[in-house]
Amino acid sequence: MRSLEPGIVVDHKYELRREIERGGVCVVFDAVHAFTGAHVALKLLQDRFAGNHEAVERLLREARLLTLARHSNVVTALDAGRCAEVGPYLAMELLEGRTLAGILAVRPALAAREVVCLGAALSEALHVVHQRGVLHRDVKPANIFIARSDAGRELVKLFDFGVAATEEHHEPKLTRQGAIVGTPEYMAPEQLRAEDDRIGPGVDEYALAVSLFEALTGATPYDGNYAQILLAMESNPEVRFPEASENVPGPLQKVIERALSKNPEDRHGSLEAFGLALRASVTPVPDQTSLLGLRRDPPTLPPSSGSRDSKTVIDVPVPARRKHPRAPYITPVRVVESEGRHLDGRTEDISEGGLLVLADRPSDAKRVTVRFALPISGKIVAVDAEPRWVQRARGAAIGLRFLELDPEACTEIRGYVTAMGGVA
Repeated sequence: MRSLEPGIVVDHKYELRREIERGGVCVVFDAVHAFTGAHVALKLLQDRFAGNHEAVERLLREARLLTLARHSNVVTALDAGRCAEVGPYLAMELLEGRTLAGILAVRPALAAREVVCLGAALSEALHVVHQRGVLHRDVKPANIFIARSDAGRELVKLFDFGVAATEEHHEPKLTRQGAIVGTPEYMAPEQLRAEDDRIGPGVDEYALAVSLFEALTGATPYDGNYAQILLAMESNPEVRFPEASENVPGPLQKVIERALSKNPEDRHGSLEAFGLALRASVTPVPDQTSLLGLRRDPPTLPPSSGSRDSKTVIDVPVPARRKHPRAPYITPVRVVESEGRHLDGRTEDISEGGLLVLADRPSDAKRVTVRFALPISGKIVAVDAEPRWVQRARGAAIGLRFLELDPEACTEIRGYVTAMGGVA
């Protein structure tokens, strides 16, 4: 088993270009198909899990569930397989944009109409997923992506079916009976209690409602670990919006509060019903979000061995606030604060002037070195930077300003941002 790094060819056809994201078990790369030249998101097991039977089966099972759950608002599975060099892999469409978690890290709240647009699209997708016998079980802002479509529109995408479950297909059961899977802040009471006989579509309705509640208010209804959240649920009445939520229409509050009912039988009954109720609570509902802040008709990406064809993006009036235009860009980063001290996170956008970094904790250093992959070539660079601002939410959002950027790296970042239609 070889270490996963750019340049490795998976199954004789996918060349790894740059790392996009690293989770607890898997790592995702931007990879290019050797015969078609198409870029894909290739999900692989990290080296230490390569021999773990459960991890192997879960990744291949995710490929089957994504195929079963095919929908325009669900990330598309393109291919899957095994090879001697790296083990199992899952190839998915490569999305360009930002996670909802990244957007919420730097915005206190979203407008009600945008939240309804998000919620309605995801409700429709989850309704179809449920009709095909699949439960996602981990709906949250970090697994919701705002992407550019091929037509240049913003499109909401649900991804990460790593802990999804189905009863219609009889794959080996990979989760022990009574085991708790998911993220506690977004888990329904019956899911936190591991009440297997009560877990159904309502857990995804509840999780989506928590995500929408957070998008509207800037906080989840409950915060803490499994035990703390379960205790808070038991000790408090049903979830209600804060009194200070004047910007959230009353009908929308009631729709989301019903979806947050402790008893699954008291919720809307289906994601289809939830979506219809959301649409009826606020009018008019836009047909797409405008959360990425990109211009229409960006110029063509400069030639490069790692470039992709550029596409047009939606016209969103965004006031200039920065010296350098920025664009969405996700890749892992390491922020080195001092000798032997660092924090790991990921970018959410990039410009010639700096990066937006999401991490588990804030940085108190006045000067750091940030290591990341450039957006076109995938080359790893180390750049001195200073934290200009920090927002403490779930973890931390850190605005880093580059102190000195190599001219070649500056040219590559400028070309990428320009091609993406970046704005200041």
